[in-house]
Amino acid sequence: MAYAIYFKQDGKEYNLYDLPRDFIINVNINLSRLGLTKLPNLSGVVVNGDFNCSHNNLEDLECAPKVVNGNFFCFSNRLKSLYGAPKVVGAQFNCSNNKLQNLNYSPVFVNGEFDCSRNQLIDLYNQTKFIGENFICHHNKLKTLKNAPTNIGDGFDFCNNELTTLYGAPEFTMGYFLCAYNQLKSLEYAPRIVNGHFNCSNNQLKSLKYAPKIVGFGFNCCSNMLTDFRNAPKVINGDLWISENPFRAGYQKILERYNRNHGR
Repeated sequence: MAYAIYFKQDGKEYNLYDLPRDFIINVNINLSRLGLTKLPNLSGVVVNGDFNCSHNNLEDLECAPKVVNGNFFCFSNRLKSLYGAPKVVGAQFNCSNNKLQNLNYSPVFVNGEFDCSRNQLIDLYNQTKFIGENFICHHNKLKTLKNAPTNIGDGFDFCNNELTTLYGAPEFTMGYFLCAYNQLKSLEYAPRIVNGHFNCSNNQLKSLKYAPKIVGFGFNCCSNMLTDFRNAPKVINGDLWISENPFRAGYQKILERYNRNHGR
């Protein structure tokens, strides 16, 4: 059977299933909701725009373009592997809402956000050397952050996993660090400096030992098992959320003391 998906460029019409190797596509390609189980063979192609193959029936990314200089969207498929993913993505890489258990074969370079949320990740093994913006990994099955990417230009979101340890977390983040709704009993291995918000709410923490020393925006430790505020960050340059904890002194008094000490 001969397949054909056409696009227009420079006044001409091209078939994605009949492109020469090393062809350069200078327009956005949208293959969303076509029922695809396999991509056209674009493995030698460069796309200077967005490439969207979301909402299909793909189980891997074999034959995807080797470089996509815009966004690459493959969310809401049946992906079990990132095999074939572009090596370079110039903007966002979004593989959320799939069946991935690890990030093997991930792009080497992602200049924007990397979103792998709502998969079945149990391991963060990956090939990505650089992520320019946030690493979004909420709603997975991670118990540890071992193998997490570290060269991130912004924040990390690991909320709604099954984390029992923060082992593998970076020592420093340019943006937020979110680990709410997990099973943490300790903040050991948490970043020492978080330049954005730090949210460890809805865990099983009895102590703030090992909490970051500096938090650039808000600090949220609500809904834990904390009885005192010792070992809290020395610097919090934002709001403090501490309710729903069994503080011996009462959380309102702790808030008042915190606000008074910070001139609020």
